[in-house]
Amino acid sequence: MELVFLKGKDPNKKEWTWKWQIFNILGMISSFLGILELAIINIGLIQQDLLVMNIFPLKETGIIGLVLGVLGLFKKRGTRSYAWWGIILNAFILFFSYTILISALFINTKP
Repeated sequence: MELVFLKGKDPNKKEWTWKWQIFNILGMISSFLGILELAIINIGLIQQDLLVMNIFPLKETGIIGLVLGVLGLFKKRGTRSYAWWGIILNAFILFFSYTILISALFINTKP
């Protein structure tokens, strides 16, 4: 008895097209941006110099990394861990940036 494939394709063969690989690459870029932003924040805090953090725009790259992470979640098969790590890291960066901004507004230099 022979098995006949109607479409002539092996159903167990995974087809990796470029459009599904792009979502994986977007997730990797998102997590890389989050790690890079964390490193820049740590360098700026260790040196006690805001010049390092002003050269690299943290809020804009945080939003870009967050969007890339969400786009990386649209991958159908395989792992989405890069996208989740990118979303978590970039959300933390945005939370940290705005928390520092809001707390800096409450500092009263003149009594």
